Amino acid sequence: MAIDAALRDSLIEQARQVAADRGWTWREPIDVTEGAQGGEPVWIVRTNAMMRGASARIVVRRSDRAVVDAGYLPR
Repeated sequence: MAIDAALRDSLIEQARQVAADRGWTWREPIDVTEGAQGGEPVWIVRTNAMMRGASARIVVRRSDRAVVDAGYLPR
């Protein structure tokens, strides 16, 4: 199932703020997918999609939009 455009934009903005707060580089393109973590449905926002390095991965729980995981892979 495709993610609604307004929801996708909102998730990207939330993830962008997490990255900014942590001083991480934000690179396009951005990939937003659905997944599960710890048995809970989540959305996963990845920067610099399909590339190695300089990418952030922010995981947002679907039930309450809380960030449950975030990581950055530098070059």
